[in-house]
Amino acid sequence: FSSRRRHTRLLNVTGVQTCALPISVRDSPPNEVARLKDGGKEWTVKEASRVLNARDTRAHAAASEALAEMFATEPTLGVAIVLNGGIAALAHAITRGNAAFGAGACALLHMLTTSTLSYKRIQATDAVIDGSLFTAIIGVMTRFPRNAALQQWAATAVWAIVKDNGRGKTAFMKATTMDEVAGTVTSMRVLKNVLTQFGSESEATAQAAIGCV
Repeated sequence: FSSRRRHTRLLNVTGVQTCALPISVRDSPPNEVARLKDGGKEWTVKEASRVLNARDTRAHAAASEALAEMFATEPTLGVAIVLNGGIAALAHAITRGNAAFGAGACALLHMLTTSTLSYKRIQATDAVIDGSLFTAIIGVMTRFPRNAALQQWAATAVWAIVKDNGRGKTAFMKATTMDEVAGTVTSMRVLKNVLTQFGSESEATAQAAIGCV
């Protein structure tokens, strides 16, 4: 899942479309690089991050789509996404989204780690170190435990983020979420479900889940 083309195909399937519309890149700071959307809507990294942080979820998919398109066109924008609070914003949106959005958002997170320019910055961001990103991810995994695309992309995103990152891995191991029936759910319990439900069907999913530990 390392190629941007494959990411684009999967993001289309899981709710964050990435390839159809033109992007306008101007001679300006990274967070001012915009993506043009249907109806003349113009996105910047800063605006997309702001929308993802909003309680109103109606534009979350469009904002994620904008970030994915900008990054696919110019990978150096991964740094601007991190510096403009994009990782925390995605975490916030994941807590409010459905399975399709969660899968697409996790695919976008993994996509961002493929750039060496943004990779280390993601690992050091507050949302990773304080565990809030992992809490959001295991939360959506707990809400939709039988969604194969979500479970695979979530485990893959976590694996990419905690790899060679002791503080991040510790934060993930400590992360918990609440379930109305089961009560407190730990990250290890979530990974056990991934392996039980999908490990025998998908080697990639099993590898990602094991890599998180």
